[in-house]
Amino acid sequence: MTFKQVLSYFLTGAAVLSVTTTALAVDVPADVRASVWYHPAVEYVLENGLMDTASQDAFAPDDPVTQRQAADAICRGAKRRGQGQALPVTDAAQAVSLLPGAVDGAVTREELAVLLAWYDRLLRGGDTALIGRWDDADRELRSFTDYDAVSAWARDSITLCLVDDLLHGNVDGSFGPQEPVTRAELAQVLYNVAHR
Repeated sequence: MTFKQVLSYFLTGAAVLSVTTTALAVDVPADVRASVWYHPAVEYVLENGLMDTASQDAFAPDDPVTQRQAADAICRGAKRRGQGQALPVTDAAQAVSLLPGAVDGAVTREELAVLLAWYDRLLRGGDTALIGRWDDADRELRSFTDYDAVSAWARDSITLCLVDDLLHGNVDGSFGPQEPVTRAELAQVLYNVAHR
């Protein structure tokens, strides 16, 4: 093999690696500044195909997420995490069917808790929370200033999310069960789930 052939193989390999690396890199839209708290999360969800941009050049971090969008992102995450495992069907329509209201309406924090608890059960193969941790999380849920506003059908899901650090309360001591979830918040939740 001549020097030119060796050099040609080397340059071809370098070009292929360069193209592959470039293809994996994701440009974070300009509306997500590098200094904001959710930048790493947005970068993660875009690189891994868990969420899409809102438009060609915007992520729209403050826009609310619909039930369908949240379920789709969570199902994409479940499929990605479950690669190589025998998971039950992870279908967004199945997940959305767990929630009340319109699938195109903004998903609330308590509805997101239901979706996350469903996701967590998929990956675990059922409820496996330790009783002691469950009791602590239940006490935490009851301590929120707006506990009475939490829908009864969401309480167990929120408790499971507290047990597994999937969701947290707000700094003011509330949970905000009916607050709509923004795209930035969903990205951060998906990032946290993947890195726990």
